[in-house]
Amino acid sequence: VIIVKDMAETINCLINRRWKQHYGLKDGNYDIIPTPFESINQKMKGFKKGELILIAGRPGMGKTTIALQIAIETAAKESLLYVSLDNDEEWISDKIISQMETQSFGDIRSGKLREEIDVLNMMDKTLLKSSERNFDTLFDIKSLRSIEKQLSIKHHDILIVDWFQLLTCEIDDPSLDLIEVVRELKRIAKQKNIV
Repeated sequence: VIIVKDMAETINCLINRRWKQHYGLKDGNYDIIPTPFESINQKMKGFKKGELILIAGRPGMGKTTIALQIAIETAAKESLLYVSLDNDEEWISDKIISQMETQSFGDIRSGKLREEIDVLNMMDKTLLKSSERNFDTLFDIKSLRSIEKQLSIKHHDILIVDWFQLLTCEIDDPSLDLIEVVRELKRIAKQKNIV
């Protein structure tokens, strides 16, 4: 009975303290970054800073497309670092053009461009217009330490790593490397208060 009573008091204290925190938050600022996807925002309100979000799926299911859509839509308001371990700068640029202009990625990659694409207008309505350049990219970086160093040089609100399975922590046991990468990404997200 004493344990149950102590537990009840502890829970009551936690709830009361959190309730007061809710009232104390200015303008409902919960450090949440909305996604460009309304269905996700309705269910979980967006991505909370300090948390690690993993988007997983089989090859060719659209993980990179989703990641780039998040980057395109959020970089106008949030500073973002996009790390691609799978694709080069030209591929990423073509993918962004495809998504912004709703033109087939295959057509863009094969040079079948629509004449009416207004590049200046496209740049004006996107992340590319930002004078402080909110969308930074890194290619061919395999070490988590290199990414962490980049995050120390310039603050970012969002870190997107496309194909994080290729990251390494440079530990002695390669079979544990992926587990350690996930742990380190979670630590970085929490420590730097980024998504």
